[in-house]
Order: sequence, then structure tokens, then C-alpha cells
Amino acid sequence: MVFPARNFRKRKEKRGWRKGTFRVRSGQRLRKCAIMIVAWIAIYMMAAAPIHAMLPYETEYFEYTDNYWVGVQPVYMPNRVITGESEFGPAFSKPNDLYIDGNGRVFVADTGNHRIVVLNHEGNVTAVIGTEEGEGKLNAPEGVFVDSSGVVYVADTGNRRIAVFDARGRYIREYGRPESTMLPDPDQYYFVPSKLVVDNRGVMYIVVKGSYQGIFRMNDKGEFTGFFGANKTSASFLDRIKKAWMTKEQWEKEVAKRPPEVRNIALDGEGFIYTATQSDSGQVKRLNARGVNTLGSLAFEYAVKLGDVAVDEDGMIYLLDFDSGHATIYSSVGSPLFSFGDRQTPALQFGVFGQPTSIAVGQDRSLWIADAHLNVVEVFVQTEFGEKVMEAIKYDLIGDYRSSKPYWESSLAMNDYLSIAYRGLGHALNREENYEEALEYYRISYDAVGYSNAYWNIRLLWIQNNFVYLLGGLAAGIWLLVKGGRMLRSWISSRSWSSRTTRYGSELKVAWYLLFHPYNGFYQLKERKVSFVVLAVLTLSAIAAHLANVYWVGFVFKPIERGWISLPWTLIVFIVPWFTWVIANYLISTIKDGEGRFREVLQASVYAMVPYIVWMPLLTVISHFLVLEERILYDSGVNIVSIWIMALFFVMTQVIHNFEFMETLKNVVISVITIALIWMFAIVMAGLGYNLFDFFGQVLREVKVLV
Repeated sequence: MVFPARNFRKRKEKRGWRKGTFRVRSGQRLRKCAIMIVAWIAIYMMAAAPIHAMLPYETEYFEYTDNYWVGVQPVYMPNRVITGESEFGPAFSKPNDLYIDGNGRVFVADTGNHRIVVLNHEGNVTAVIGTEEGEGKLNAPEGVFVDSSGVVYVADTGNRRIAVFDARGRYIREYGRPESTMLPDPDQYYFVPSKLVVDNRGVMYIVVKGSYQGIFRMNDKGEFTGFFGANKTSASFLDRIKKAWMTKEQWEKEVAKRPPEVRNIALDGEGFIYTATQSDSGQVKRLNARGVNTLGSLAFEYAVKLGDVAVDEDGMIYLLDFDSGHATIYSSVGSPLFSFGDRQTPALQFGVFGQPTSIAVGQDRSLWIADAHLNVVEVFVQTEFGEKVMEAIKYDLIGDYRSSKPYWESSLAMNDYLSIAYRGLGHALNREENYEEALEYYRISYDAVGYSNAYWNIRLLWIQNNFVYLLGGLAAGIWLLVKGGRMLRSWISSRSWSSRTTRYGSELKVAWYLLFHPYNGFYQLKERKVSFVVLAVLTLSAIAAHLANVYWVGFVFKPIERGWISLPWTLIVFIVPWFTWVIANYLISTIKDGEGRFREVLQASVYAMVPYIVWMPLLTVISHFLVLEERILYDSGVNIVSIWIMALFFVMTQVIHNFEFMETLKNVVISVITIALIWMFAIVMAGLGYNLFDFFGQVLREVKVLV
């Protein structure tokens, strides 16, 4: 806005903008602004600097409702770095494996220094094992395990044996390659142990380098008892084609495809054995005594190059990724929870890895991670947020919802976007029989299963309290529907209507008649010019029924935020297939000498959508009163409507074009193929159009820069 000079001068004088006062007041304003800026900078540095300075990596939380990772505050923070240098010897050199026993002692397979280093909980070296000359001297050990009595088992990789030491670190015995007819020849199978665990019977489960047969199992007498938990060979589509077309001689000349070898192994408190494999599927297995994977077909696809697996006392699974340096936490049932860490070469930041090799979990849930490139062991401790969330998850998984509730509430106080916390509180409130509030928490977390369970209880209580009224209401509703229908028909027949209204009513009556008499109905439509108004009403009614179903179907059947649904895309997905059917059916029928004109095909296709118009709103309403166990009622209704519509399209094609049955069938198949070709053509043209538009846009930008 522009002011006249006189008015502007008056405003300056009124506000004290004279020459002298302007300098004074402007100086005061500048000083105040400077003080405020300095204060804000100080507050920001005090609040934000420690987080960014200490954590050079991101922590992510798996949003299970939408299956993607989102950033979250840290659940683990780096606490200290242990070099291993002490009066017992030099610093670590290529540490390869970690094991934490029941007393909190940490055993490190220090491969480069040919020893096992024993640390206390604080990370101080208290002893070394395997450095004395003689039978107990180790050579590049890569694995270590300690049983409940304190006996130390070492995968002495360089010496191709299992070396055993007592609780004081004194050498006891060794286990080499056993003699067994079940084993391949020594020149074909080399016993090079790299990792191992020992169960409470003294049976050793050994990871042997280069072995695709599975885990090497050996009893406490050194006898081979068979392979265990072998992986399966995954055959690609190309392999299947080769096997189908190649001769037996050609197939035998192909390079044999072996199963991936197990890379690491762990044992939990219940005796389950966990194996880690670098493969596309079955990367982590939890094997029982029979070798059956109790985790089923869980993919654990969020570990790219899986290196190690560890399990805490609550059954939580911790995976270490060699490639990315991420430590990923899974629940005891295999659901992804959190991921953190990073890998850099060279790694110069506290908490970032160079070459992570092993992960172990302490009794306080601290994480110990060995790094063979930096030659250190890094220790990570839980944050307050991580402690609350993990405790809540632990109790939630075992069904102790009362104990989990305060931890979920504390977690939400620190992060109110944590959907798993809302779900956990929903479980707790549902257990407390506070179903209404539980329903809201389940809705916030988009948990259809929990929502269904809470709603089932609400519905049951309502029916128990209002059963008589429900029956009475149903009877009254049916009576009113029948009576009202008769009164409506009587009222319509008793009045005189204009010719236009009579025409509209007749055309709508054909739509209802078509539902139960499709052949006669379409014969009535043939060579009949249906009014544009009725066609528009039926088309808009079908669109409205579809939108109502998409946006207002019961939460149990579509547990998403309805605001995320794209209205244009919803309309395109519904209208475009129908309209391309009209075009394709008319074109193919014209080529095949069909009698139907384009208008007849169009109006008959509109009438074929009447089952959708009639029944989908009813199914949408019914969906709000059903639970997941009753989903078959809703799905069956939707399937019946879909089959009904397809049948009407078939009858429409036969009647409108005057085809025989087989001719109609061929026409419908060709029409579907034509629809696919039309869509492919449209997609290709859209892609080319976008590239052309982008090209001209870049040229225009270049011209602007030059000008």
C-alpha cells in the first residue's frame, strides 16, 4: 500500500520517528534483537548440541502399520570404547567374536593376537586365555563360548580344532575332526571351525567354514552326530527353465548350486539355537532340538549382509549387518522394532563402525559390538526412552498388559507418534474392560485386530442389554419397509405424472427389473434411447456408492487414515476400467459384425452397474457392525456383486450385439485383451509426453540462464 507523503510524515512524527529519537529507539531495538538472538542460540546449543555431537548415526523405528522405517529418538547411545590394551598384553587385533556369560564377564576372540581376552562389566581386562606355550596355545581363534559352569570352548580356527579351557583358563582338552563314515573324505571336507555354541548336555554345534551341509554337531565325547539346520538351495526361474529343457548330460555339466553356508550361531536361555546366514531368505532361524525353524518363513529382509545374531534374556533378537553397520532389534516373534548404527571407512566418529564382526547383549541390555577394522569393542547403553519401550514390549509380548501400561505411557510422553505404544495401551485398556477407550487407541494405531476384539466386547454387551429392543426394532423395520413399499407404489399409481417423469420412472424400473431378469431387461434396452438424465443418475450413483465404500467402510476392513486416500486416483481406478471396457467392447464387436451401436453399448454398460449401486451401500453399512471373524460375510457380498456385474456384462454383450454364446465369450476375452493394450498404450504415451515436457522445460531453463 502506498501512502501520500503528507500522511506518511504525520505517522512518523506521531510514532516518534524524528531524527534524534529515531537513532535512540533504533539503537535500543538493535540491542534487544541482539540479546534475543544470542539467547536463542545459547538455548539451541544447550538443547540440541549434545544429541548431534554424540550420535553420528540415525535411529529408526519400524512403523508396522505402513511397513516403513521412520526416524525416532535414540534407543541406544555409545558409552565407551575398549581397546583391550592392558598389563596382560597389547590392544585388540581383529576381534572376531564376543560372548557374555551369566556373571557379566565378556570373552573376546582376539583373532589377530591369537588369544581369548576376558573383560569385566566395566571393560577392564582381567585375564587372557590361550597364550601359553604348549597344547593350549591358540592360533587365530574366531569363536568363543562359555557354558554355565564356566568352561570355555574356543573355535581355534588356525589349529582346526575346538580347544577347551576350565573356568580359570587352564587348558583341558581339544576336539579335532572326528572319525566317522557319515562325514565326507578329509580331502573334500575340511574341519575349520569358526563359531560354536554348547547346550546343557555338552553337545557342540559348530559353524565350519565353507560347509554348506549345515551346523556340525558333536557330542562331549568328540563323536560326530550329524549335520543340523542346513539351509536349502534356492532355485531361480532360470534354473527351472534350464532343468526343464536340458538333457541329463547337460544338466550334470552345470556348476552345482550349493546352499548358503551358516555364518554365525547363538544360543538362548531356553535352548533354541539361532543361526545367521547371508541369503535372500531364511537369514535368521530359531531351531529347536529337531532342527525345525520355529520362526517360520520370516524374511528378516532389513539386514542386507547379516553377520551376527544375539538374543537377550527376554527373547529379543539383535542382528548385526556387516555391510551397513546397522544393529537391528527384532521382537521375540520376529517383528522389526528399531535400527541404529552406521559404517564408514575410515570410521573416525564415536559410535560408527569400520568393520563390525560380532554383537553380544549384556544383562543390563547393553550392546557390545566388536570391530575388526578399528580393533576395538564398542559398548552401547540404553537411553531412558529405549529402556521404557523395550520393557513395555517385553510385557506386552507375554500378555502382561497391566505391567506394560506405565511403560507405554512413559514412552508416549517422550514420543507421542509411537503407534506401537497406542496399540499397547489399547491392549491394556481392553484387558481392564475399558473397551470404549481401547477402541480409540486401536484406531490411532490402525490395529484392526485389536479394534475388532474391543468392538466385539462392546457389541456383545449392547446386545445383552438391548436384545428385546433389537428384535422389536428389526420386526418394526421389516414391517415399515413392506408397508412403506406398498404405500409408495399406491401413491405413485394414484397420481398423474408428466410424460418426462413417466419416462424417467419407466427407465429406472428397467434397471430394477434387470437385476433379476437380465436377458429380458437388456432386450428392453436394445434400440431404446435412454434419457441422459437417467444415465447420469445411474453413473453418479455408482460413483457415489464406490466413494462411500472407499471412505466410509468399517475400520476393521480398511484400517487406514481416510485422509490419506487420493480422491482423483480413486475416481480414476473406478471410472477408467469401466470406460475402457465400453470402448473396447464397441470396437471389437464392430469388427466382429456386432449389431450394437456405441450409445447402446454405453447405456447397457451403465445399467450393468446396478448391482453395485444397490448392494454396495448396504454392504458398507453392514461393515460397521462386523468383526474380523465375520469378514467372510462382507467379502462374500463383495465377491457376489463383482460376479453379478461380470455376468451382466457378458449378457449385455450377447444381447446388444446378437451373438451366440461362444461368440460372446470370444468377444469378451478379446475385449479384455484390448483393454490391457489401451492401458499400455496410454502409459507409454504418458511417459513419452512427460519426457518431452521435461525436455522443453530444461531447454527453457537453459535459455533463461543464458539470457
